[in-house]
Amino acid sequence: MAQDNLELLAKTLQSNTDAMTMLLQQLASGTNLENKTGSSKSEPLCGKDSTMKKIRRPYVIGGQQVWLAGISEQDIADKYAEALFLSRGLGRVQDVVGHSLCDMLDRWFEHKKSHDKIKQNTANNYDTHVRSIKEHFAGKDVEDIRWVDLQVFFDKFSDKAKSTVWHKKVILSQVFQWAVDDGVISVNPARDSRLAISKTTTKRQPVPFELYQKICKEIPKIAQARDRALMALIAFSGMRRGEILALRWEDIDWTSGVINVSKAVAFVGNAATLKAPKSEAGVRQCPVIQQLRDILFPIRADSGIVVSKDGITSYTETAYTRAWERITSQIDMKGHTAHSFRHSVASIYAASADVTPKTLQTLMGHSDISTTMNVYAKTEIQTLVNAGRIFTRDLSVLATTCKDNCTDENPNRVDVQEKITG
Repeated sequence: MAQDNLELLAKTLQSNTDAMTMLLQQLASGTNLENKTGSSKSEPLCGKDSTMKKIRRPYVIGGQQVWLAGISEQDIADKYAEALFLSRGLGRVQDVVGHSLCDMLDRWFEHKKSHDKIKQNTANNYDTHVRSIKEHFAGKDVEDIRWVDLQVFFDKFSDKAKSTVWHKKVILSQVFQWAVDDGVISVNPARDSRLAISKTTTKRQPVPFELYQKICKEIPKIAQARDRALMALIAFSGMRRGEILALRWEDIDWTSGVINVSKAVAFVGNAATLKAPKSEAGVRQCPVIQQLRDILFPIRADSGIVVSKDGITSYTETAYTRAWERITSQIDMKGHTAHSFRHSVASIYAASADVTPKTLQTLMGHSDISTTMNVYAKTEIQTLVNAGRIFTRDLSVLATTCKDNCTDENPNRVDVQEKITG
């Protein structure tokens, strides 16, 4: 640490060559930056401070012998370097070599974006995390931040999903690694094994089927046409919010009965920015089911944005929030979000014996089949329950058939009946 400081100071204070030369000679004259005048053995403090297990070292600074105390050799070495700089009128060491975490974070983020190291949607996601990091560590230098400081920050989000904290940790780890690679610090505190990350996971659940059916029946009663279109697309298409807000009338093929999904809206701040879908798999076609057609076809246009006030301007994040508030004031969603309906659509498709996992993956725009299979795994539970009901029904049919067709000449008739009904 001290050696790293000296190298940076040597570059910064080139104009004061004589002072730096003398300083470097003094710092290099002993082990751990020591310049002892007496015994090389440490001398424990006496009195009330003795319980702190501090050590003392004698030094010569400006022709005067001084004793410096600290809890470790490095602590004393840092104090010696500090005292030398103050004696030369060069200011405090940290005043010269401090590196603002917020400044370094901004440079890292700008580098990532300008050199296409991250995609636009990832940058939009990171923007929220970067703001929260800067808010918490405002005024802090990279050199002063330890793993315990990061733990305090992560603990603020202990009630959030694990991914929320994990993204913040990834960002901080990369920024601190920049500092390590530049020689600003020697150890990356974000990679300390003592850091504990919340294991809380939050998964959006689909809207219960009975509630889903009830909500779908209420959609035609929504007052504004654009709100009806928005809610119908949310409930019946399985598209993501950004894909719905980017949808144009030209993207709907009424003859074939499909929606061509090829773009999405992302919010940068409050403004809407057009971008590619979440992944390559997001470029796909979605079916226009009859319930969706009944809502959209009467208000169709030759061109323009489907969910928009004027057909030209995309919704801002605020405009979308207000639209959702208008919808939920007319339909009781029981706390479910718009994204919950995407899970509902996926679950309904998965429950059909005619829809394969690969087909569902295409319909939903999943880039990873494991995401699709998670939907199937949840739906499989209900399928098992249904299978049990079918089995019970078939047993009842078998019992009735046996009762009607079996005769007294069949010595096993009663036994079979008892086995089935028992």
